[in-house]
Amino acid sequence: MRDPEDVDVAHVVALARERGVPVVTRPELSYSCVGLIHPLGSRVSDTGTAAGTTGSVA
Repeated sequence: MRDPEDVDVAHVVALARERGVPVVTRPELSYSCVGLIHPLGSRVSDTGTAAGTTGSVA
């Protein structure tokens, strides 16, 4: 996130806090905010792939 104090991203900051997700500040970003979302119920394993997936890209 470029600026977590920006009112345009306040809802994203609130959701992150609610879910215990860290907000990383990156002032050099071209975008106001970038988020990574994974499906509900999925977990990331030690290999970096979601549980139940092969990790390959179709």
